[in-house]
Amino acid sequence: AAHLYMGLSKTLAEHDISLGQLTASACAPILGMDISARPFCKGANDLFLKMIEAARPDILIITAGWPMSAENMAGLDRTLDKVEGLHLSKVILIGEAPFFKRTIPLIMIDKMKHKDFNFESSDELDKDGMQLSESVVSEIVSRHKGVRYLSLMKTLCPKGACPIASPDEKPLMYDFVHLTPAGSALYAKEITPWIIN
Repeated sequence: AAHLYMGLSKTLAEHDISLGQLTASACAPILGMDISARPFCKGANDLFLKMIEAARPDILIITAGWPMSAENMAGLDRTLDKVEGLHLSKVILIGEAPFFKRTIPLIMIDKMKHKDFNFESSDELDKDGMQLSESVVSEIVSRHKGVRYLSLMKTLCPKGACPIASPDEKPLMYDFVHLTPAGSALYAKEITPWIIN
C-alpha cells in the first residue's frame, strides 16, 4: 500500500498537510500478525502503534493489500479497537486498489493491437476477489464509529470499469496491483478531496 504515498504526499502538501509513512514489506497493519517469512512484522506493527500514539497525527490513513483470512480479519477488528482508543481526530481506512487478472502493460498492448484506445477495463478485473475484500473490510470498519472507510473501487471505478492508463497513456500499474508514479498521482488526485473533507 506504500504505492499511494508518492501521489498523496504531493496532493496533501497542496493543502499544507505533510505525510509520513510507517510500513513493513508484505506486512499488513494488523496487530499480532505473525508471518514466518516476515519475522519482524509483528514487532514492526507494535512499534508503529506506539509511534502513532506519540505523534498523534491529525489524520491517520490505514491501508494495505488486505489478507482475507478469518484470523487476519479478526486481527484487523482488534487493531481498529486499539486505534479508536487513541482518540485521533480523523482515521481513514482505504480499501484495496483494483486488481487485475493480468498485468496492466500486457492489457494495454493487447488493446493497442486491436486499435482500442479506451484505457479502461472491466472484463480483466478480478471482480470476485475485489468484491470479497470490499465487503469484508468495509463491514469491519462499519463497527468502528471513529474510523471512516474509503473505497478505491467506488471512487476510481464508479461504473464498474477501472482506468488502466493516465490521460497521456502511461500504465497506472507495473503489474496487476502495484501503482506506477502515474497511477499513484491519478489515485491521489481522486481520493484527496475525500481525505481532507
